[in-house]
Amino acid sequence: MPGHNEAGKNGVDNGTWPLEEDLKASLLQYAKESLSIDQRLHQLQDEHGLHIKRCTLLKLQKKHSIPTVWKPPPPDQAAQLILNKVAADTSGLNGAGHHTELTSMGVFAEVCCDGHDEGNALGLQLGPVNLPIYGFRCKWSGVILHLVVVPNDRLGLATTIGHVFLDLVDAYKAIPLKITVDKGSETGEMFAMQSSLRRNYAPGISENEHPPMVFLKSIHNTTIEGIWHWLHANHEASSLFNWLWPPICQAILNDFVAYWNSHRIQTQHNKLMPSGATPRDVITSPQAYGGEHCSILVPQDAIDALCKNIPINREEALNFCDEHFSNTTDGVWNDLNSPPCTVSNGWEIFTKMLPLLSASGH
Repeated sequence: MPGHNEAGKNGVDNGTWPLEEDLKASLLQYAKESLSIDQRLHQLQDEHGLHIKRCTLLKLQKKHSIPTVWKPPPPDQAAQLILNKVAADTSGLNGAGHHTELTSMGVFAEVCCDGHDEGNALGLQLGPVNLPIYGFRCKWSGVILHLVVVPNDRLGLATTIGHVFLDLVDAYKAIPLKITVDKGSETGEMFAMQSSLRRNYAPGISENEHPPMVFLKSIHNTTIEGIWHWLHANHEASSLFNWLWPPICQAILNDFVAYWNSHRIQTQHNKLMPSGATPRDVITSPQAYGGEHCSILVPQDAIDALCKNIPINREEALNFCDEHFSNTTDGVWNDLNSPPCTVSNGWEIFTKMLPLLSASGH
């Protein structure tokens, strides 16, 4: 990067400077998480291999107009209060007597996953319409790794969750040491693939001491159930459906994941795992919080082979509508000049499209 000390200049080697836009994006992310100066320096080392001193970082922040930790961007105070409450209530059950102190040894040592389909009955008299959500969360760091809206058992939920699991593996090119799930029937494909990948890419790890998957009652899967506790209050997300609403709902979930992973977990002195930091900072620099990275790397060709082995392809398994209905609806939407679909205008678009679809004879 021009204007900075690179190897051989003034005897200083800062490592490899990232592209200007990448550096600015990272600095903005650190500000969003309200990281301290020391934490930002650690992140730059871990993410970019960049070794700079405090004074250089302050100059870079000034150059790119990055807020300091003392002047963060205005927070969404209401959402922050809710998130603090969720973080404090690790059981996700508001004192229902099922509290279990959580512990884990590091990033990807245990990933908890579950589905949420409570409260999805649509208020309109169109019969029951469901929008299940399936999520994966790293127990040690608290990071939401993957959160996605899925079709409701149209082609077999186990097949769908198999593809969702492979999406997670593909995103991180790794599997966790252990997956914790409830005792639902939708985990069959995931169990087979997790077990197979563990045996192939971590054969030295004992399955007796560290089983690849553990089944718990949903009420005891507290790491992911805490997220459902928060989402249950969001009635908009539980009302979205069919062709129009799942993408809008997914956008809401994506925003929630970004916010959750960047918000600061309330300090809990009795907590056995990290607190007082953002989940993203913990998963990026686990050693700074007394943990380690326990992920098991998986090559792309293995992921692709497993994906092809699932009886129903990914596109079909994750499609909320059949191809004929989607094509018809796409045509109606195009006839309306393809308006952007958001939470604020979704029902307006819905009411415009419904009579046109009826008129089309679908």
